[in-house]
Amino acid sequence: MVLSTFFNDEETTTTTTQAAETTWTPLDFYEAAFVPPVTDGSALAIEVPGLNASLYPYQKRTLKWLLHREGMRWVPPSDGSAAGLKSVEDPVTLQPARSFGEIASSGNVQWYLSHLYHAISPEPSAFLSAEKEVRGGILSEEMGLGKTLEIIGLILLHRRPPADEDSYLNVNNERLLKSGATLIVCPESLRQQWMDELERHAPHLLVSYYPGRAQFRNQSEEEVFRNMAAHDVIVTTYRTLTAEIHYATKPPERSRRREREYERPKSPLTQISWWRVCLDEAQMIETGVSAAALVARVLHRVNAWGVTGTPVKKDVQDLLGLLLFLRFEPYCSSPQVWKALTKNHKPLFHDLFHDIAIRHTKKLVRDELELPAQKRFVITLPFTAVEEQHYQSIFAEMAEVCNVDLDGNPMLADWDPKSYEEAMRTYLNRLRQAALHPEVGVQNRRALGHRAGPLRTVDEVLTAMIEQSDASIRTEQRAYFTARLNHGQLLENGPLVKEALAIWNQTRREVEEVVGRCRQELDAAMNAAKRTNSENGAAPNTNGTPDEDVIEGLDEYQASPEVGEALMRLRSALEVQHRAIFFCANARFQIKSNPDFTEPDSAEFSALQKLEEEGYETAKGVRREILSENHKKATKAMRKLGNDAASQNFVTIPELIPNPVKGLESAAVVEKVEELYGFLNLQANLIDEWREVIVGLLLQPLVDEENETETTGDELVNSTAIQEQLMVHVQVLRATIADRQDAISGLQNLLVKHETQTTKALAMDGEGPAPKTLIELLDVRNKVKPSLEKHGCLRGAIGELRALAARLPPHEPGKESRANMEHAVVNRQIKDIQAQIQAQTKASQRLERECDEFTNAMNLRLDYYRQLQAISDSVDVYEGPKTQDVLTKWANAAETAHRKLSSAEAKHRYPHHNCPMCKRKLKITDLHTITLKPRELTLHTEDVTMSTPGKKRSTARNKSAIYSEFGADKLAQIRDVDLEGPPLTTKVDSIVRHLLWLRESDPGAKSIVFSQYRDFLQVIGSALSRSRIGYTSIDKPNGVQRFKEDAGMECFLLHGRAQSSGLNLVNASHVFLCEPLLNTAIELQAIARVDRIGQQHETTVWLYLVEGTVEESIYNLSVKRRLQHLSSVTKGKSKETTPDVLEPTLEAANTFEMENASLSKLMSKDRSAGEAVDKEDLWECLFGHVARAANSESREERRENPAVMNLLAAEAAESRRMVENASQLET
Repeated sequence: MVLSTFFNDEETTTTTTQAAETTWTPLDFYEAAFVPPVTDGSALAIEVPGLNASLYPYQKRTLKWLLHREGMRWVPPSDGSAAGLKSVEDPVTLQPARSFGEIASSGNVQWYLSHLYHAISPEPSAFLSAEKEVRGGILSEEMGLGKTLEIIGLILLHRRPPADEDSYLNVNNERLLKSGATLIVCPESLRQQWMDELERHAPHLLVSYYPGRAQFRNQSEEEVFRNMAAHDVIVTTYRTLTAEIHYATKPPERSRRREREYERPKSPLTQISWWRVCLDEAQMIETGVSAAALVARVLHRVNAWGVTGTPVKKDVQDLLGLLLFLRFEPYCSSPQVWKALTKNHKPLFHDLFHDIAIRHTKKLVRDELELPAQKRFVITLPFTAVEEQHYQSIFAEMAEVCNVDLDGNPMLADWDPKSYEEAMRTYLNRLRQAALHPEVGVQNRRALGHRAGPLRTVDEVLTAMIEQSDASIRTEQRAYFTARLNHGQLLENGPLVKEALAIWNQTRREVEEVVGRCRQELDAAMNAAKRTNSENGAAPNTNGTPDEDVIEGLDEYQASPEVGEALMRLRSALEVQHRAIFFCANARFQIKSNPDFTEPDSAEFSALQKLEEEGYETAKGVRREILSENHKKATKAMRKLGNDAASQNFVTIPELIPNPVKGLESAAVVEKVEELYGFLNLQANLIDEWREVIVGLLLQPLVDEENETETTGDELVNSTAIQEQLMVHVQVLRATIADRQDAISGLQNLLVKHETQTTKALAMDGEGPAPKTLIELLDVRNKVKPSLEKHGCLRGAIGELRALAARLPPHEPGKESRANMEHAVVNRQIKDIQAQIQAQTKASQRLERECDEFTNAMNLRLDYYRQLQAISDSVDVYEGPKTQDVLTKWANAAETAHRKLSSAEAKHRYPHHNCPMCKRKLKITDLHTITLKPRELTLHTEDVTMSTPGKKRSTARNKSAIYSEFGADKLAQIRDVDLEGPPLTTKVDSIVRHLLWLRESDPGAKSIVFSQYRDFLQVIGSALSRSRIGYTSIDKPNGVQRFKEDAGMECFLLHGRAQSSGLNLVNASHVFLCEPLLNTAIELQAIARVDRIGQQHETTVWLYLVEGTVEESIYNLSVKRRLQHLSSVTKGKSKETTPDVLEPTLEAANTFEMENASLSKLMSKDRSAGEAVDKEDLWECLFGHVARAANSESREERRENPAVMNLLAAEAAESRRMVENASQLET
């Protein structure tokens, strides 16, 4: 009844639905946070004793609010009384009944209703008591406004009463030591910064760092607790909190048989009642469920503060972690209340965080700050020819994959951008990385070919590009030749065979040219390898025919990859040549045999027959050359086996001769050994027989050898049968040798056993090589295989004899007893068997090596036949459909392949040092630079002025003083700085030159180099080391500290994924942004490291971008959005702006960008990628610069059109005439 009356009315439902449909953004928190009024002058009188710094007015207002949240207020001196703090009754400013509203009363009782709590109560104050108990809140000043100094001021101004210290407090049956210390928890990268700031601004405070309980193993827990509690400030890190998770809470109680022997150690952090706990960069506990967050929640404290400039990383749900830390009830313990607050009650959300959070922005306090000016410049630079070619190749690849032309226009009628979204995003990332350096990014490195060693220079990148281009040409060549040959096959064996012959003849001539070039390349590679070998004191042997010299000499050049690659290219070309020659001979046979084309026994018939025979003979020669390497390897192994067979240089298996001496006790064992000897001797005879068979099979001549034997056409089939016989004989021989080892040592070869079982199972199903023969041979093998259960093994027999000797009575020297005789027999048998084991083991090991030789020779023959089979298959008759559609398909395929080949060949000419006319190799002295407009570095200030529709843009552009000071002459000085070593890339070399120029022009200046890609910072680091520029980075141990303290560290490398929020690097005055960013918030995170309180020098931001690339598109889109933000924050203001007015306006736009951004979504989930780009921006980022360039060229063309020029001149003359007439009328 109550629910239906108060919580189901139509008005409430409508209100809730409307609230739920309201969009929530991070800006909701920033708009809710409290901003003290500037008119509040009472805070200006606050003085902080012991603080070695002056607070800005806004910081004093913040300090006043911090004190108020801790239940204190500043009392200025009056009537001779000293200034000081005074407690306030209600430190927390709360509405009397948050979310509650009056409803109908019942008698004398007034009832209140809350849709947030879903409750009805006559006393709503009970719901607010928990909120009033919270001491502390969220300090969320914008980055760089001095949150650290404000916390230090709070520590100095509001301390725990001395009477309340050094006593104990009982909390949940835990005895906690009260302390006046403030515990500061921060990221590891900010730990030393906190220590330095405390030392600098409050040197008399007793400050210590807590690294974790493991560092205090030699001290008692009580001693550690008291020592920490005696300090004013303890600094620790989130990493330490995470490590302390198992010592922060009591272990669960369990029923035990006996008392716990050892007590679990306790974390000192949880054994102290802290006066204040501050979480710096508190957004790191956004979820509230991490180990660090759990420990932070259980720390006992009086006052709690979350300190962060960006408390919201994704959305307002991130604030729950802070409320959990603050213990702000009931929101932190009731998921239903928190969900209702952040879904349906935005006004209540605003009121709540207005009370517990405070925030100033730079725009709000600009008039109170004394920050040095900041100048922003964009430096555009051109690619080198090599970089341009590499970049454009990736861009063209992207266009092809995405089915668009180079202008971004779809090539398909049903083109759907959603289908290509992922590909566009991948290629956008690759293009951005390629604009930095060709080897930045995993995919770019893979495209250039992975290699170990130092970073590639431009020349090395050029070499890699030439190799890739060459490989692309050969791939397209093979595709083109294959398509042509297949097209001809569709025309043979019919009336169009002459057309097929024409196609094949043309293809043969083209392939012969390719083969000739490949031979030249192989000769050049071998000569180069020969020179290298000669320099190293080695020279290859060259005996035999020229072809044999090439093949024999290859072993000498194995260390040269160029020789191997050249040989592989030649072999590939020869395969195509063989097909073309064979097809031509086959076509002549068809023409000759067809009486409709050729009259039998005519001169034409004889000519065709001669050409046919020559063609087949030529094809055989080409085929032999293709097979030459495998043929040489196989014949070499066969020759060795033949020599061994001729000289009987095979393993001799010793015969096992039993010792006839037996004793009464040892007879059983000796007889079993004799029987085993018999089986092993039979097995040895079988092994000898099978080895002879295998050698005979291996010495069979290879098919296609040049000999006098008349071919029957069945050679390939016969060779296949021989190979199968070889395979099964070698398999069974290996199994038999393993059986022999088992009988000698008793150890089974499980691998051979498994292989044998597998091949036998296949043979039983009629599969595998020569299944019938394999089964027969295995049966024979089983007949001579000793049974391990019945006969045992020789090593086992020795064990039995030794056991027998141990059971006999002791040997008595000098006596002729049966026991002594038995001992003599046993010892004699053991000695003989041991000798047999040694001899047979050596023979078995040699047999295994011999079997490996057989296997190797067999595999070499198999490789030869496999290659021969592939060649044979390539000239098989086409048996597929020969419809017009198939003909058209292959004709189109040949045309497409030819077009791609022509494009690849044209592209391949660009990176070579050959004259395009005479093909002569050019030297550097042959080249002269002649340009109409030289491509140089250009510098621009970032233009933040806004134009008004319908009005001309103000001529007063935003030119700061540096624009005139930093003129073209200084830019030329940067360009002329000499670098050691070969060039890397335009951007890398330009940044390094700039840093070297700063070393001379601004001595002592330090710089931050920022990139979203960690890979690129490694490139920059290598370049800096080569130029002897000291640097460190966020990822290096103590990198921040070294940059601050070491004067030799000129650069600090910072990447987009670094947890740099809160990092203070005001000793740097220059920020180099290596690439433009679409998400300005990422860029601002880097700039804010230097543009903050404490900066004593003017700061300069240098943005480097490459013109005509996606960087230009991204930069233009970023500027467009920034201008939109500027427009939103300057509504109602004058459109005529000056630099002085624009500075706070720009800061407001930056603040707007930071507060609207979901920081956790700024970077891509792929760790190797950069920033996240929305799908709506992909096309603009990829093709925006292309469209803009096209529009610019179109405008230039229109201006140069004579008709347009005449029209413009006429309009100008008409305008001047009208002005003159108006002047005369006024006169």
